[in-house]
Order: sequence, then structure tokens, then C-alpha cells
Amino acid sequence: MTGPEVSSIVLFSPTPERRTAFYRALGIDLADEDHGDGAVHAATEVGDVHVAVFAAPAEGTRQDWRTARSTFVGFYVESLDRTFEAVQRLGGEVLVDH
Repeated sequence: MTGPEVSSIVLFSPTPERRTAFYRALGIDLADEDHGDGAVHAATEVGDVHVAVFAAPAEGTRQDWRTARSTFVGFYVESLDRTFEAVQRLGGEVLVDH
């Protein structure tokens, strides 16, 4: 790997059915996915990138990064430890440890 690569894009919506219908209308083949350890959600692969839509509470109802209209982008990186250190040096907060 020569640098970070996008691995996933996760969208959180108060109306996941509507958001999923929108992406399906664009030709993105989202299907129900259940890993057995969380909520059923719509997901697919777009090239090498996993794309998922999850239900989420409306904005401002919960102090969490998984609220409506938030987006999570996942990356493959050379070293997770070095990446965490670099983000923390910039004042970034690690929300979920590896």
C-alpha cells in the first residue's frame, strides 16, 4: 500500500429507508445486512469500498457520533498506531480504540 485507502463509508440517517431508496435510485445495490451483533442495515460494495446506511436518532438527541446525518469514513492505513499518534498530536480525539 502506498498510502491511506478508503475502506468504508457509513451513513447515519433518521430515515434510512428514504436514504437507501435514494442510493438505489442511483443504481447502488444496497441490500439488508445483518452481522448478528448489531442493527440490520443496508449495505453493499462499491468497487473496493463498503457502503452502509444505518438508522440513527435525530440530530441533537444524543451525544454520539452516530447521530442522524453524520458520516463515518474508514481508511486502511500502513500503521494504526502511527496514525493514532499523528491524530492525537493534532489534538484529535480517538473515539474508538483499536
